Amino acid sequence: MLVTKSTGQKYHTATKHSYLSVQIDPNYVDASTQLGAIEASAYLHDRDIQIIFDFDKIALNEDLGFENKEFITACVVAGEIGEKSVRKLRDKIPFVCATDYFEKNSFVEAGYQNTILPESEKQKLLLPQFQFDKERYLEAVLNRRSARYFERSRSISQANFLQILQVLAQPIPTEIVEDIELYFAIKRVEGIESGLYRSDRINVISRIKAGDFSEKTGYLCINQAIAKNSAVTLFLVSDYRNYQTATQLVSLLGQRLYLVSEYLGLSCSGIGAYHDDETQEFLETDKDVLYAMAIG
Repeated sequence: MLVTKSTGQKYHTATKHSYLSVQIDPNYVDASTQLGAIEASAYLHDRDIQIIFDFDKIALNEDLGFENKEFITACVVAGEIGEKSVRKLRDKIPFVCATDYFEKNSFVEAGYQNTILPESEKQKLLLPQFQFDKERYLEAVLNRRSARYFERSRSISQANFLQILQVLAQPIPTEIVEDIELYFAIKRVEGIESGLYRSDRINVISRIKAGDFSEKTGYLCINQAIAKNSAVTLFLVSDYRNYQTATQLVSLLGQRLYLVSEYLGLSCSGIGAYHDDETQEFLETDKDVLYAMAIG
């Protein structure tokens, strides 16, 4: 991290954006569950998709007439991508506000502009290979809800937990890469000792420290009972290059966790409120915590 001498403000090393400005607002996580929903729909309809983040978002935003009222953050293509020359629209598309009023927020506008760059690194496009029963998976999509209560007497089987890990480890269908790490506070998984575990989504998870951290995770998530009583509390962490992209990838993984939990007869809830600095200290990392989730 960098610290300015004048203000003592902490900045993210790669992007030079302040932690406060990129973490509080704008929030791309909630809106970006749409990417996970599109991925689920594509799987049910036997279609491959590619998610694209590296395009001129500001120019497209202007061409579509969104002005400062809506912001484009990603593109999804179903089918093969081909080269084609296009001409700029002759006239602007008229914009109709979705609400009866609009309140300008310069902080949100600046946040969008400031988090477009820098570009993320690239990788070879790999497609996920899910192995769900599609009728059951469709039911999971239709029944997907956020849990409001977890029973502390219930555990997760080791087989179900390992299947969840396999789903989260599947490639995300994009050429853009941001490293996302997963931290699991495991409290009640059959055959696995309680403790804090870490995974980079690909390798086998490793234990950081042993113990029952139910009270700790509840406190870290602003004293929410769902974080305390869940069988597993999950934190998604990244030392991102591009904040917009990283938060959208985290959100897609969150939607995967929702759907596979529902598919396995478990409950799930996303948690957007937590003590940032203290959570980093608990996880023993200086990387940004972008999202928390609970399953049980």
